[in-house]
Amino acid sequence: MPPGGSSGGPVTPAALVDTHVHFHDCFELLAFLEAASDNLARAERTLGCDHDPEGAPAHVLLVMETGGQTLITRLAAAGDQLARDGWHLETRGDSARLDHPERRSLYLVEGRQVVTAERLELLTTPGTAELASGRSLDDTLAEAAARQSISILPWGFGKWSGRRGRLIAGILESGSPGRLLLADNGGRLKASWKPRLLTLGAQRGFAVVRGSDPLPLPSDVGRVGSSGSLVHGPFDAADPAASVRRLLGSLQFPPRSFGHGVGPWTFLTHQIRMQLRRRPA
Repeated sequence: MPPGGSSGGPVTPAALVDTHVHFHDCFELLAFLEAASDNLARAERTLGCDHDPEGAPAHVLLVMETGGQTLITRLAAAGDQLARDGWHLETRGDSARLDHPERRSLYLVEGRQVVTAERLELLTTPGTAELASGRSLDDTLAEAAARQSISILPWGFGKWSGRRGRLIAGILESGSPGRLLLADNGGRLKASWKPRLLTLGAQRGFAVVRGSDPLPLPSDVGRVGSSGSLVHGPFDAADPAASVRRLLGSLQFPPRSFGHGVGPWTFLTHQIRMQLRRRPA
């Protein structure tokens, strides 16, 4: 067992968290892990926390599942393949730890992405497999809170305007910060203004985190771990899911974030390719 395995494990003073990760069928497992590891290590250097005297932050991915085979299940089934590349996997319920002799440990915490009746995406973590799509945003938020999960409302292109935008604004105006976070998106156009509702949420005391939200396009595997937030507080390697719940649930202001949006050409081509994917064969 590598140092700091499931028998105990270190407690770090902070965590670098990509709050919106997907593993799509078009992704290759090793490329996914290497991109996440490289991008989070780069973020650590960019934020200057690689020389923190209290210790370097943990590297964490919140993997939002939509049903079917989970990433942790895929990794467990690919144990021999991982081992040949130097990765060692340990699982603990809805979380996992991956160690590599030449890389920092990588922690995965399962979450769930559902689509509400209003066609808004909602992320919950730690994962609640029983949470179903198709219910109203209010009902879904209430059920996630009852299950002691953190809810994250991620910005989406074209989804935070009109009637849906007014719904979100109403929640921000009347709701209480706490177990609901907002999230910016690494796929947003780099040169665009920050969405108005993210600014409003921050003004109302809602923490705004960041996630990469890779699209189901083979080239997007390289974006995993490229956007996220630096969350301060003890992260216990022996229980990553509980640590994430505690750290995100105690946020009282937007944490420092890393990553940036994509350029106009990438943004345009991604939108066209996603529209083509949705068309019937």
